[in-house]
Amino acid sequence: MEERRVASFSIDVFADKANAKDVVTGILHTIFWYRIFANLEPSTHDVLDVPIPWIQDVDLQTLVEQRVDQFVRQIDADSNDQNQNTRGQIVVQFSERERRRKKGWFGQKDEDLVWETWTLNIALASPRTHQEATTSRRAIERSLNNAVLKITDIVQQNKDHVPPITTQDTNTFPYHILVNPKNDGWGQRMGIF
Repeated sequence: MEERRVASFSIDVFADKANAKDVVTGILHTIFWYRIFANLEPSTHDVLDVPIPWIQDVDLQTLVEQRVDQFVRQIDADSNDQNQNTRGQIVVQFSERERRRKKGWFGQKDEDLVWETWTLNIALASPRTHQEATTSRRAIERSLNNAVLKITDIVQQNKDHVPPITTQDTNTFPYHILVNPKNDGWGQRMGIF
């Protein structure tokens, strides 16, 4: 059996706790904008005065919102003991469904084979003064803008690993959004970490 190479990309994200939800949601929408290979109505959404490509799909918007809320809840729970900077990860995986022959009684089985992984390394600050909050906001806007540009550069330069599109479905490739996967053991079970 041929060994599959998974393209992995990492994006560093900086936010404060007040803007984390909007910033992370914007970055996830940017990734999906380039990886949902369907006819989409062009749309943007401003996050901290940075225009972000936005997916107008209820199912995807709901999933993104659920995972970002889960991330924020985990960060809040982890940081209750100390009022310091906090870190976390969100991982987005894109896969293709492949029919594989399995030895045994049951014949063939569909498997999701991951072809691309995006890891958001998120650092959250807790500014304590108005001056810190002002400085932090400028840094967050810069970080968000840099992340959007980096994602755009990555997808334009890395196209060879994208599998052929063999369906007319809106959701061409299955995807998963994982919150802090190292903490729940999922990444180890799937051989990612």
